[in-house]
Amino acid sequence: MIACSHSCRVALGFQIRTGEAATRPACDSHWVLARSAASCSSSLTRFRFPSESSVAFDSDCKIGFGRYWDLSYAEVWEKDSAYCQWLCQLQSRLPEVQRFQAYLHHKRFHNCNTSLPVRKLAVSSLLNIRKPVSDGVCPSRLALMGLQLTEGTHGFSCLQVIRMAAHAARWHKGGGSLDQMLVRELSLAALEMVSEFTPSHISMLSCSFARLMNWDAELWDGLSAAALCKLDRLHGHQLSGVVWAFATARRKDEKLYDAVAEASVMKMSAFTARDLSNCSWAFAKVASRHDRLIDVLAVSSIASISSFNPQNLSNTSWAFAVFSRTDATLFDVLSQAATAGITDFRPQNLANTAWAFAKVSRDDVRLFDVIAVRSLIQINSFNSQNLSNTAWAFAPASRNDSRIFGAIAAEATVKVSNFSSIELANVAWAYAKSARSDRELFDALSLESVAKINEFSPQHLSNTVWAFASVDRTDPPLYAAVAAAVASKIHSFNSVDISNVIWGFAKFGIKDKRLFETLAWAVAARRSLRPRDIVTATWCFSSLLRHDALLFQAAAAAAVAELTSFKPHELSVTAQAFARVARNDREILDEIAVEAMTKIGDFNSPDLARLAWAFVHSDLKPTCASRGLMSAVIARARENSWLGLSVEKAPQRFGSIEAECADIVLSLVPAAVRNCYHMMGFEMDVAITGETGLLVNIEIDELYHRSARQRGIDARRDNFLGKLGVKVLRFDPFDKAGYRRKDLRSALELKLRRSALVV
Repeated sequence: MIACSHSCRVALGFQIRTGEAATRPACDSHWVLARSAASCSSSLTRFRFPSESSVAFDSDCKIGFGRYWDLSYAEVWEKDSAYCQWLCQLQSRLPEVQRFQAYLHHKRFHNCNTSLPVRKLAVSSLLNIRKPVSDGVCPSRLALMGLQLTEGTHGFSCLQVIRMAAHAARWHKGGGSLDQMLVRELSLAALEMVSEFTPSHISMLSCSFARLMNWDAELWDGLSAAALCKLDRLHGHQLSGVVWAFATARRKDEKLYDAVAEASVMKMSAFTARDLSNCSWAFAKVASRHDRLIDVLAVSSIASISSFNPQNLSNTSWAFAVFSRTDATLFDVLSQAATAGITDFRPQNLANTAWAFAKVSRDDVRLFDVIAVRSLIQINSFNSQNLSNTAWAFAPASRNDSRIFGAIAAEATVKVSNFSSIELANVAWAYAKSARSDRELFDALSLESVAKINEFSPQHLSNTVWAFASVDRTDPPLYAAVAAAVASKIHSFNSVDISNVIWGFAKFGIKDKRLFETLAWAVAARRSLRPRDIVTATWCFSSLLRHDALLFQAAAAAAVAELTSFKPHELSVTAQAFARVARNDREILDEIAVEAMTKIGDFNSPDLARLAWAFVHSDLKPTCASRGLMSAVIARARENSWLGLSVEKAPQRFGSIEAECADIVLSLVPAAVRNCYHMMGFEMDVAITGETGLLVNIEIDELYHRSARQRGIDARRDNFLGKLGVKVLRFDPFDKAGYRRKDLRSALELKLRRSALVV
C-alpha cells in the first residue's frame, strides 16, 4: 500500500502555492499528485473558456429581457456591440442575464485570457439553476453564498467543493441541465486542492464527477493519484465508491484497480451489500479480472444475500455473468432472493437479471417465470436496452414464452427509434433464434437498421443478416445497406461474422458481385478456418455458382488440415460444394474419401447421398480412395435398405422435350412416376417399379448429355445406381442434327417394349 505523510502533503501544497521548483518525490503517486495540482493552479490563474467543439451555445435562443427581449443571442451580437459590451460589465443575479453574459464572453474571449469576474460568474452560476431539486431546496441556496474569488486561488474549502459537486450531481441525475463550461470550472477547483482531500472526500468527489459524466482525463488522473496515496485509509464503502466512479467514467486505470482489488480483499469483512454489488459491477464493467477478489466477492455475497436489494441482486448477477463465472451456489442464492423479492424489481433489474442468468446458461424456470410475469406488468416502462436484453435472455427454446415475446414486439415497434445498433441486432437475433417472425416488428427493425447501418459493428451486421434470413425476410433495402457496410468494414470481420453474412445472402440467391468478391478475399485471408466456416463458405458460393478460385483454394488447404474434426454432414457438404462448381481438386476429394470411410457408420441417408453425388459428379479418374469410398457407400445403403424412391419430389418441368417424353411414358405405363428422387439422392426423370420389384429409371437425355464430361458423369451415375439394384434406360429424343425426332413416340414405345416394360 502507498501511504502519504502529512509533512509530504504540506510540502507539496506549499511548493504548488508559492511557485517554488518542486523536486520529484520518491513516491510516483506523490509526483503525479504534485504535477496535477501544479498544472491545475496554473490553469486556474490563466483560465480559458473551452473551445466551441466542447461547449455548444444556442445562438438562436431568445435573450428574454431588456430592449432586445425578442431577438436571439446571435442577432443581438451582430446588431449592437456597444450594448453587448455594457452588458458584460453588468452585475446581475438573473439567470437569463447570466446565460447571455456567458455567451458574450464565449464570443469575445474565445482563446483569450478571461478575467476573474468572468470566472466568478461561471462558478457562481454552477448551482444557480432555475428549477428546484427533488427535496424542494432551491438550487440558488446552494450557490457560493457570497464567496469571493481571490487572485491566484478560488477561495473554496474542500467541503464546499464537495458539496457543490454533490448538488450538481443530484441536479443532473434529476434531469437538470448543466453547462459543461461550469462543470469544467468546478473540476479545476477540485483538481487544484486534490492533495488536501481526505479519503472520504476522494470517494465522494469521484462519485459526483462520475454522475456528472465528466470525463476530464486530468481530473481523473489527479483523483487516481490521490486515491493511491491514501489507499490504506480508505474504508469498505470508500473503496467501492472509488472503483465504481472510475468504472462509470470508463477509466482504464489498471494500477488503481489492482491496488483497490488487493485492499478490498483485505477489508472485505467491512463491505455492505451495496459495497459488494458496486465492487462486483465496477470490475466487470471495465473488464478488470482479479480472480482472488472475485472469489472473495462471491463468498461474501452469499453470506450477505439477505441484505441485498433488487439493485444489488441484479448488479451482482450481471457482474458474475460478465466474468463468465458460473458459481452454482452464488447463482442459486441469487435466484432464490430474486424470486422472493421480484415485486420490488424495476425494469432494469428485471432485464439485467434475466440477461445474466441466460448468459451463464442458467435455466432457472421459476425465476424466469416470475421475471416474465413482472415484466408484462411493467413493459410500458421498459427502455430500449431493457427490451433488447429481455428478448435476448428469453430467446433459447426452453424460455420461449409467447406472452413476453408478444409484449416486447409491440413495445419495441413503438420505441424502435430509440434503439441503438446493438439493440436492433440483438432483438432481431432473439426473435429469429426463437423462430418468431413478427411482421410489424421486423418491418420496423429493417427501416431503423437501414437508417443506422453505419453504426453497426461487424458482429451486429452479421447477426442482423442471419436473423432476417432465418425468418425468411428478404428486405432489399436492408440487404443493400448491409452489403455496402460489410464491404467497407470487412477488415474487422471474424470468421463467424463472414460465415453468417455469406449464408444470409446465399440463402435468397442475392448475387452482389462486389460483396462476394470481398467475402472471397476475406475468407482466403484467414490464417485458420473452422470446419463450419469452410462448409458455409464453399456451400454458399457453390449454390450461387461462384467459381472464386481464391476462396476454394484457401478452403481446400484449410479443410485438409482440419478434416479429422469434420462431422459426416460437413464432409458431405464440402465434397458436394467442390463438385458443384467443378473444382476437381484431387487432393481434397481423396482426403475427404479417406476420412469419410473412417466415419461411414455415422452417415445418415441424406449425407450419404450427398457424398455419393459429389464423387459421381467430380470429373476425375477414380482413385483407390474414391473407389473404396463408393464401395463403402453402397454397402452402407444396402445395410439400411436405402434402395427405393424417396418421398421427396423433384421440380416438374413443363413445356420441355423431357416433359413430353414423360407424358408418353405415363400414357403407356400408368404406374410410372415422373420427376422423383432415389433415396441416394439422384434425380430420376421417370421411375417404374416392375412386377418383380425391379426399379427402372428412364432418363430423357437432352443435348448437353452428348458432351464428353456429361457422358462420364452419366456413366458413373448409372454404374452406382446399378449396384444398388436400379436398371437405367437412357433415351435420346433428338436426331443426329440435334432436332426433335419425328418418330419420338414410336421410338420411345419401342424402347419400353424391348425392356419388357410395355407388352
